[in-house]
Amino acid sequence: MGQCRQSGIVQCCQEETGGDAHAFRHVIILVARAVGEFVPDLAVPVPVAQGTNYAGQMAAHTRALLLAAFEGRIARGRPAGTWIGSQYEWWPIGAWADDDLDSDLSDTDGTTAVVRAWLTASGPATLDDLVWWTGATKTLVRAALDRIGAEQVTTSDGTDEVAAFVVPGDHAA
Repeated sequence: MGQCRQSGIVQCCQEETGGDAHAFRHVIILVARAVGEFVPDLAVPVPVAQGTNYAGQMAAHTRALLLAAFEGRIARGRPAGTWIGSQYEWWPIGAWADDDLDSDLSDTDGTTAVVRAWLTASGPATLDDLVWWTGATKTLVRAALDRIGAEQVTTSDGTDEVAAFVVPGDHAA
């Protein structure tokens, strides 16, 4: 795992998979346990936060997924199972955005692309959900919703009926 930290998770997984440059990057959906099964060396527990009162151990694949997300290689998706689950799907970044995240997009264009992709894959969503998920401001998210022509629908938050948004044409007639 130390080598992964220094060389980058994709390179490390390429080495672990016999040099296949696309083995890790092109797995459609993974949960952490599947990564441990795919690359058994990553299922090994590693010590974290040693010397602190919250020290413990974490499976290497959990850390590997986190590092891959920090590197812009993957994005966390829906929880596996129910919405309160603690295991999440991990998607290659190309499923959500261009493989090259270092682009010249403006904040508005970037937010629009992310909101469109999110609503297409997982809509409907409330304004507050989109703000939380994207990390963008309400102003940017509202502009993105206007730019893609999002349609307002009514859904339930479990207690009340709330306004939400879908991509154009993605609602029941």
